[in-house]
Amino acid sequence: MNLSPDILLFIPVLLLCLTVHEFAHAWSAKMGGDMTATYQGRLTLNPIAHIDPIGTVLMPILALLASGIPMICWAKPVPVNTMRLRSAVWHVYVSLAGPASNILLLIVTVLLAKIVMMSGGPAAQIAFSQSMSGAGTGPLGIFFDIAQKMIVMNLVLAIFNMIPIPPLDGSSLVYHFFIRERWNLHQMWAVLSQFGFIILFVLIQIPLFRQALAAAYSLPYYHIMIWLAGV
Repeated sequence: MNLSPDILLFIPVLLLCLTVHEFAHAWSAKMGGDMTATYQGRLTLNPIAHIDPIGTVLMPILALLASGIPMICWAKPVPVNTMRLRSAVWHVYVSLAGPASNILLLIVTVLLAKIVMMSGGPAAQIAFSQSMSGAGTGPLGIFFDIAQKMIVMNLVLAIFNMIPIPPLDGSSLVYHFFIRERWNLHQMWAVLSQFGFIILFVLIQIPLFRQALAAAYSLPYYHIMIWLAGV
């Protein structure tokens, strides 16, 4: 397999965004009173501690090589002992910390790119246009190429992880507000949690689901690019 420079540039961006996502989970768990992730070495910005062979390696490679498949990826889940959290709602906070960290990275990237666009003059506008067409060169072109990948990756992580299927982060909202105090639903939730990844894999095979996921990524991306270009 020949790896293009574009894919090679994507790898550190992917690792950075995933690492920050998992670090945010571990940090919020510590703030909530659970030191499990800290003791297991997950409160770190070292990407090696967070790599999952399937979600961090296999799924992104398949998405990059297969046309029409939206980017789906994840890192090794951060362990959380909910019994040690200060209150039940902290489980929601810990779960949402991951997507929130990606939204924060997204905002910082977009604002920095906008500042460069506004201060760089015609050269920045040309470099931006070239990078969007995959032909960016020079320092400005490389900067906008990295910014574009940061925007895509953080959108993917923030949106995909909010799908309300265990073990994705969005499932904690469903559990806390709809399942936690309804004992008759706990067995169903346990089964869903056990086969969550299988359910996700099946959903990905459904064209309508793939299209909806791709639209969820592309719509905000389109508006961000329009704003950056000043159109």
